[in-house]
Amino acid sequence: MMLNWMYDNMSTSSWLIVSSSIYDFVIDFKQESVLAAVIKIGLKSLVEHLRVNVYSRNGLQQMQVDCLFLRGKLWAHVSDEHVLNTLIDDIVSSVVIQCQQPVLLDPKVANEVCELSDKQME
Repeated sequence: MMLNWMYDNMSTSSWLIVSSSIYDFVIDFKQESVLAAVIKIGLKSLVEHLRVNVYSRNGLQQMQVDCLFLRGKLWAHVSDEHVLNTLIDDIVSSVVIQCQQPVLLDPKVANEVCELSDKQME
């Protein structure tokens, strides 16, 4: 994959165009914009990576917990929460499709696991 970068220093506000076959968007040269773009590209790449593997029920449930944890940590760094939720839902959906025994965890159990992880990180 080849990325084309274009930097506009002719105007008062600097911006960056990221263009490839998968990603097309414009970002400002500000920390929050660049961080949001990196998160978006990372999650899209993860979706593409997950589509080529096969998962067990335990792998699916682990990814469900991981995505719930990521959602809780990344929302503060992404201005468009809808995009974040869509990408994380795409991750779980990709694993469900590739799972041999697709059985998701109860949402209460997944939330408890994430809460325990948060407490251990403090």
